[in-house]
Amino acid sequence: MKKVLKALGITIGVILIVLITLPYLFKDKIIQAVKDSANETLTASLEFEDLSISLISNFPNASVSIENLSLTGTEEFDGVELVNIGSLEAVMDLSSLMGDIYAIKRIAIDNMSADVRIMADGSANYDIMKPSEPGEVVEDSVATEEGDGSFKLALEEYSLTNSNLSYIDHTMPMHLELLNLNHSGSGDFTEDIVVLVTQTAVDEISFDYDGTKYIHKVSTDIKANLELNLTESKYSFSDNEILLNDFPLKVDGYVSMPTESIDMDLTFSAPGSTFGQLLSLVPAEFATDLAGIESSGNVTFSGIIKGSYSDTSMPGGELKLEVRNGRFNYPNLPKSVENVEISASVKVPDGNNLDLATVDIPKFYLEIAENPIDLSLTLRTPESDPEVNFKAQAKVILEQLADVVPLEKGDQLKGSINADMSISGKMSDVENENYEAIKAEGQIIAQQLIYTTDSLPYDMAIEVAYLNFSPAHAELTQFKANIGKSDMSASGRIDNYLAYAIRDEPLHGKFQVDSDLMDLNEFMDSKEVEGELEESPSTETSMDEEMGTIEVPGNIDFELTANFDQMLYGGIEMKNVRGGMHVHNRSVHVKDLNISMLGGTVKANGSYATLPSSQPLIDFEFDIMDIGIKEASEAFNTIDKLAPIAKSCSGTFSTKLQIKAALGNNMEPIEETIEGSGTLQTDEVYVEQFEPLNKLATELKIKRLAEQNIEDVNLSYEIADGKAIIEPFTVKIDGIPVEIFGETALLTQEIDYTMKMNMPLDRIPGNVASKAQGL
Repeated sequence: MKKVLKALGITIGVILIVLITLPYLFKDKIIQAVKDSANETLTASLEFEDLSISLISNFPNASVSIENLSLTGTEEFDGVELVNIGSLEAVMDLSSLMGDIYAIKRIAIDNMSADVRIMADGSANYDIMKPSEPGEVVEDSVATEEGDGSFKLALEEYSLTNSNLSYIDHTMPMHLELLNLNHSGSGDFTEDIVVLVTQTAVDEISFDYDGTKYIHKVSTDIKANLELNLTESKYSFSDNEILLNDFPLKVDGYVSMPTESIDMDLTFSAPGSTFGQLLSLVPAEFATDLAGIESSGNVTFSGIIKGSYSDTSMPGGELKLEVRNGRFNYPNLPKSVENVEISASVKVPDGNNLDLATVDIPKFYLEIAENPIDLSLTLRTPESDPEVNFKAQAKVILEQLADVVPLEKGDQLKGSINADMSISGKMSDVENENYEAIKAEGQIIAQQLIYTTDSLPYDMAIEVAYLNFSPAHAELTQFKANIGKSDMSASGRIDNYLAYAIRDEPLHGKFQVDSDLMDLNEFMDSKEVEGELEESPSTETSMDEEMGTIEVPGNIDFELTANFDQMLYGGIEMKNVRGGMHVHNRSVHVKDLNISMLGGTVKANGSYATLPSSQPLIDFEFDIMDIGIKEASEAFNTIDKLAPIAKSCSGTFSTKLQIKAALGNNMEPIEETIEGSGTLQTDEVYVEQFEPLNKLATELKIKRLAEQNIEDVNLSYEIADGKAIIEPFTVKIDGIPVEIFGETALLTQEIDYTMKMNMPLDRIPGNVASKAQGL
């Protein structure tokens, strides 16, 4: 008996040793086999740092854990990580490997980030399976030799913690982002109908559709029981509690996917919600922290989404919102927002016929410190021929806003805004200029508006602004403003504001802008970096530095005529700035711009374009007359790079230049993209402390060559392949004709110039002359 027990003990010991050591003995081979298999079948690259297999720690269950797993795209998604997982653990019942049901005890994923992208052409970075070879049979299910060939999985629980998700779909276009997602669930997946018990919490949810932020940094907490009919691919919502910030939401209904389409019948409601809970959805960017406010009022919210979603169909739906007797006020502030009354509904009876959609906001009313704001809106046939009826009346005394909403320390508002306008009509009448059928009248008047803040180095004041509306246009009859030391007056009109408001068509307008003084340095004194205000470089820096690219809007078509008597930018004073600009198609076209600066004049024609697919591009012709050479070099980094000798020169020059280039983030031309040509003339230039002439004077032992008057310069140059190429030209140095030609590398600043001169022997020092005669 002892021998049997001893043998049994040895056997168990051997088995334990095998169970403990087996995963370690073959660990490297397993890791390499997993990576090889994945990379053979995937178009993405799979990597992970460590894989651990344990047959003991959860015996009789086996556990597998993977650390720092990443799946990175290739080709057009090269470098984009589809998934990055800090740790993944799965625990499985070993005995289930012998049966028909695989029992997974737990799957836990921690610190995952997912970046899902769908491009405009429909390609997606999650489509990572390599296509099958011709003739290859791909099995859709796991089958056994006996039974019905079904695959059954028993999953007890799963969790996803501390994870982030970004989903971008350019075909919609939309962007969904979830930050710090924590989700867990449990259910018996061996049944045809599974009750999945879930808990979900997300710190921040943001949703952007077609450039509009519908949800911005909203937190959520969800407890939901989902009924999953795996046979019919139908998923029903039963008991659920949803909080969006503090706003409660309940969802009932189902989503099913029997075919490629998605059928849905969902209802939304906010049972027992209050006005204060609705206010919690207002993003912090648009309202000061609402914590601690006193509020009252009732809210009714309901919604329906019903129909089928596919490539060819969209579901219909309806949303309703009612606010009654709403009010709120901040603690320690004397006045409040009172009498909030909102009635709004959006109906889409058939998602496949948006012309049946209607928007009705018969009432949107509130009083801010007894200042009333009253709006109403209806919209019909929004797709084929939008018909709008909009009314607005408002009177706001800005000083009183500080009694209602806490302003930032140091902020102050003054002045008044009055609005009384109504617009009604069809888009077709706007397009056909049938203005008799359109009602559009009223005006917006702003007077003595003053805004001061510690976060800006200047005050902003609008003395007066009158904007009058008619069916044909909105006319700015008066506008006078001061921004810091700068003043501005403007007048003009916008001709298709209705088409812009209803269909987002380009906004057309013509304006005249005048100023006695425009000090642009005030706008450069501070800049926002990662949410903090930092001091910018001194205004005495050159014009090309520390700017950042300027985006030109794509949906405006404005013609501007500017007259600025004085403009300050960097360390440069510009006077009599006159010219025209046409802003359209993400470009600015400059016509007949004239500027007096640096002792001379500059005339310019050309364009600055900001296309979405490339860096900003310039294409300009300049006619520059009698500009100070040294002053221009100090003001423009580009001139210093093109002609390093300029900073050593005193005198003036004139040039005609054609130049094309792409601009970098500092608004400087990128050297390798510059193409251009031109001519340059000077009557007389005094050069000193220019190193090539210093070396020439040293070699020839003629000191006066280091400081020279160069007379009658007339040269042509070309800019190409990253070089400024100077064609041969002749000047007089110390009265001696000298032929000069060569090139400067824009990026490295290397120079390669040839100077040919016939030096009379009597101008050469004796010892040098005697050596030359000896030769």
